Amino acid sequence: MLQAMTATSPASCAKGIDPERLRVFADLCAKHIDGDEKSEAQIFLEHLF
Repeated sequence: MLQAMTATSPASCAKGIDPERLRVFADLCAKHIDGDEKSEAQIFLEHLF
């Protein structure tokens, strides 16, 4: 899936999306986002208030 998002295509370049920056963003998301952020935020807010 990430390969499809990072492929250089004329459509993405025409819209001003830099394919290299998109690849870096996709790599960052794959590395740091695990899908549990919503529940982690909920627990943080419960403890805060």
